[in-house]
Amino acid sequence: MKKYKFNVDKFLNIWMYTWFFIPFIVSVIILIYRVITTKGDEHMSGELWGFCGAIVTAIITLIGVIIGVSVKRPKVKNTDEIKSDTLDIKNQIGENKNTSLIRDHQEIINKIEKNLENNDSIIISQLKNINDFTEKSKFNREVLDKEIDYLKAIEEQRVKDKLMLKELKANYIELNKDNISLKKELEDKNKEIKILKLEIRNLNDKNQEPSF
Repeated sequence: MKKYKFNVDKFLNIWMYTWFFIPFIVSVIILIYRVITTKGDEHMSGELWGFCGAIVTAIITLIGVIIGVSVKRPKVKNTDEIKSDTLDIKNQIGENKNTSLIRDHQEIINKIEKNLENNDSIIISQLKNINDFTEKSKFNREVLDKEIDYLKAIEEQRVKDKLMLKELKANYIELNKDNISLKKELEDKNKEIKILKLEIRNLNDKNQEPSF
């Protein structure tokens, strides 16, 4: 069985309109009755003035009621609407085309960094070989030239890899900006949901209290 929930706003609206219409209707009925029974003698002038005063009071009251009812209250977003917005943001993050590009860039960056590490070890090894040649006085010009050329090639590749790594990292940062923005928006939505839940809890507590 559905539990009845007392609506304070609806009750106050009905209450204000009632206090306008009851005096107005009663005044009209009394005036019509007096006109019929007295047939418009001089005693009616005071009653007419009183009726006019009642009408003026009723009109002023009605204006106040209309202003009070028409004041717009801040619209609180529905929990479902915020949940829907949050889900849309999560889907945008998941479906973002940049996500796959970022993943590819990260894989390439990892490979290049690994190659640079390997190249560093190769350069160290080659330098050691050159030192061994000179120290042991087993100088072989042809072998030494090959070692030096190989060392230069490794160093050139290393420089190219570093430049490519720098460019890829810049692209990675640029591509990741959209996801950072979306994640920030998602955090804001989550905060908004928490605030909304607190407002709903406060409204429920107020509605459960007796209003009279």
